[in-house]
Amino acid sequence: MTKPNNVKVAIFLYFTSLALGIAGAIPNYSAAEPKPPFISVLIVWGVTFGLLGCVGYLIALRKNWARHLNAVITLISVGSVLYSGVSPSLVTNMSQLILLLNSVISIIVLILLYTASSNAWFKQAHA
Repeated sequence: MTKPNNVKVAIFLYFTSLALGIAGAIPNYSAAEPKPPFISVLIVWGVTFGLLGCVGYLIALRKNWARHLNAVITLISVGSVLYSGVSPSLVTNMSQLILLLNSVISIIVLILLYTASSNAWFKQAHA
């Protein structure tokens, strides 16, 4: 079975969201006062975005557990945004807008990864 279009779209949106997150983190750091040590920020960004990139890559490789891990991450992150609104650590309006946009994209990705054709594609990998 070839990769369904909704999985292709979900993976594209996943990495687009990740790129938006990186793009939003840069002006947020620039506007922060006081600024945390740059090396510490780079380490946190590297670990965070690196792990999220690995999850997306593993989803593209048809790893069902990575799809479920993404669902948990999405539910926790969107739940925290809904519960507490945008983070006070987001200094710029652009960063806040990107957080909200990424939340919407994450929900779309989640829905696309759990459609019937996506479920069949991931299930067939284990057969």
